[in-house]
Amino acid sequence: MSFRLRFRFFVTIMILFTVHTEAQEKKPEREPLVMRFAGESRSLSLNLSDQTPEGLIPVSYEPNTPFLAGLGLNYGDFGFMVDFKVPGIDKDTSRYGTTRAQDLQGYYYAERVGVDLFYQNYSGFYADYPNGKTDNSIADIRSDLRVTNLGTNVYFSLTDSFSLKPAFRQAGWQDGFHLGFLLGASANAFMVSSSTTIIPATLEARFPQYTGYRGGQYLNLSVMPGLGLSYADKGAFFITVILMLGGGATHATIDVNAGSSTTVTDNFKGNAKINLGARTESLVVGIAMIADFTGVSAFSGSTFQLGAGLALFNVYASYAIY
Repeated sequence: MSFRLRFRFFVTIMILFTVHTEAQEKKPEREPLVMRFAGESRSLSLNLSDQTPEGLIPVSYEPNTPFLAGLGLNYGDFGFMVDFKVPGIDKDTSRYGTTRAQDLQGYYYAERVGVDLFYQNYSGFYADYPNGKTDNSIADIRSDLRVTNLGTNVYFSLTDSFSLKPAFRQAGWQDGFHLGFLLGASANAFMVSSSTTIIPATLEARFPQYTGYRGGQYLNLSVMPGLGLSYADKGAFFITVILMLGGGATHATIDVNAGSSTTVTDNFKGNAKINLGARTESLVVGIAMIADFTGVSAFSGSTFQLGAGLALFNVYASYAIY
């Protein structure tokens, strides 16, 4: 091989090596695939409450779901979570009945914007009486009762220094304390159906126009201002607290003995999250508590209220695969 040919070959190799090195240096850091495992107490409850000055919460319908297992994945800003019942650990079915539950969540959390998507479909509930049972007009076990709750919550951080990533998916930590103003919007629908009335006779006597209430459909739009607080100690220990309260409008269709009726009314919306734990570069362990409630004043204005609420206590571990 001549000197000129060897020189050209050497120069070509050096150019290719330089281009490859620069490409490697400019290549963005690869996002990890994060696997999440959770054991949790999750519930979708249905509450009927009398909102008059002397009113009480006469009955709350709860599912027999003492424990759910969750499996999730997220990559970049996107993720999903699937929850399922663990067989054989129901509470006494002779007293609390049997519940079939489907629970799915998807999410997108960036620095300043977050989106939750959720779908819950529960059938089979039992009646709980927070203030004591006042009559025997409804059965304590309601295998015929089904509640479906689906929708989305959208979150906006209005403060540059407060990031939604550590608050919602434990990534992109900011050391020290950070307080931020938030604005949220919610669009959800919950559907209730049963074969017989779910209102106690004492309340049917007070509100005869709702005698035989067997369910309905509720389309809700809400706006929620709120606050977020986060603290991280060099990413090793973290805690985040988010509280949002607001309300909006509801289009409600209800089914009673007299037939179906439609109204437009107001709603109350509350959303709260607490998340605390510890992390390394690849492993995060923690505890999360979440409450999300939509209360609809679809009965005589704000006199009688129906609400669907999600309550969650979650112990989780997530592992990042780079």
